[in-house]
Amino acid sequence: MMEESTTSRNVRVALAFSFFQSLSETSWGYTALSAYLRDLADGSNTYVGLAEGFQGIAQLAAAMFSGFAADKGLHGRQGPLRVGALIGFAAVLGFWLTLGARAGGMREYVPVCVCLTLWGAFRGVSYAPLEALFADSVATSARAQMTSRKFVYITLGATTGPLLAVVLFRYFGDDWNLKELRAVIAAGTALAVLPLGLLFLMRDKYALAVAVSGPSSEVLEEKANAQRVRRLCFTADAVGGVASGMTVRFFPLFFKDETKLSPANVNSIMILTPFLMAISCTLLERLAAKIGRVQVIVASKLVGIAMLFWMGVSRWSWGSWEIIVPVYIVRTVLMNSTSPLHKSILMDHCLKGARGRWNAADSITALGWSGSAFIGGVVADAYGFGSTFIVTAALQLVGLMFIIMLWPLVPGPSASPSAVAPTALDAEQGDVARPLLQGEQHARAQAADDAAVH
Repeated sequence: MMEESTTSRNVRVALAFSFFQSLSETSWGYTALSAYLRDLADGSNTYVGLAEGFQGIAQLAAAMFSGFAADKGLHGRQGPLRVGALIGFAAVLGFWLTLGARAGGMREYVPVCVCLTLWGAFRGVSYAPLEALFADSVATSARAQMTSRKFVYITLGATTGPLLAVVLFRYFGDDWNLKELRAVIAAGTALAVLPLGLLFLMRDKYALAVAVSGPSSEVLEEKANAQRVRRLCFTADAVGGVASGMTVRFFPLFFKDETKLSPANVNSIMILTPFLMAISCTLLERLAAKIGRVQVIVASKLVGIAMLFWMGVSRWSWGSWEIIVPVYIVRTVLMNSTSPLHKSILMDHCLKGARGRWNAADSITALGWSGSAFIGGVVADAYGFGSTFIVTAALQLVGLMFIIMLWPLVPGPSASPSAVAPTALDAEQGDVARPLLQGEQHARAQAADDAAVH
């Protein structure tokens, strides 16, 4: 039977936000945005990476403040979420004004960078408290399952977004010109209004409460392996973020330039990939229950890294979409489907009061992703896409080494998170399925909020 916490208001809102935010951002922020930025910058991949860098720096700066503010109780976790939503609305408005002006060239590129900076600030302010409040609203025993479910919602949104882009590109002529790119970006950013509004529905009062008295908060902090797990997870994420950033932004441009695919065809790849990721995520979660989370992560990423290296050295295959596209899809699915397992490991080894900070630390990964996007653009301009693939694969292999070091520290399939520490410790973290409001007061508030959600 599903625990009450897994159907609480915060969980439902977070799942809805995850879907619609992913739908919006993947409709405009991947294929269309990369081509649009490079067109404005007169064909420079370096400027594409630079714009991504501005977004990442803003995300990091905002996330550091937001994560600490959420943990220190400054307006709870819901306060930073609302601030983030307002910044997001400002970014959307900025995009509309810039796209409507149609200045072209650097006169359009610069204000777009400002809008991307605001968008990065929105993501930075909202990401840590959203993830922390989501974790606070799910019991430890259900966290891996619900984190995987949220990932599935994100990937389903990431399938629907490119599908919308395909429809729009087909309608406007399926070409890489500025008129079509502006139209797709305008439509995609308009969809962001819905998930931004949903952030106002997340409430601190529906996090889980401490149901039984437990040991002091030092219990988890004094466990040496918990501290090592957090540091290894962070380091693996940081190295992996730097590696991925060198290529992620440029895959659409790679398919445009080397495989000669149209905008609709490139977006079709982005439709199929998240759909397969959602399926793979569910299968890997079940496999992890049998052989262990770390074991599944290592095996999946090792194969994905090998496939990216093959893409880098097999230039002969780039012009054959029937070869390079399937390899890309399988590689991307394997590299990303383990994200919920990785996140559940980190959250299982974090105190409730520190989750905002550790989720904010994830944004250092975003900075690496954005900063390395600039480097990736420089390398792509100087040496071609193949070199960026090879360097990325090498760095991802380094990051995988830190995940392998988690092997003896994270409980295997025979031990649940609650088996590692006593039940009282779960209560100390606030991971028991009992909402803060009790009795009729809780029922009335829940009913009112349910009406707001539906």
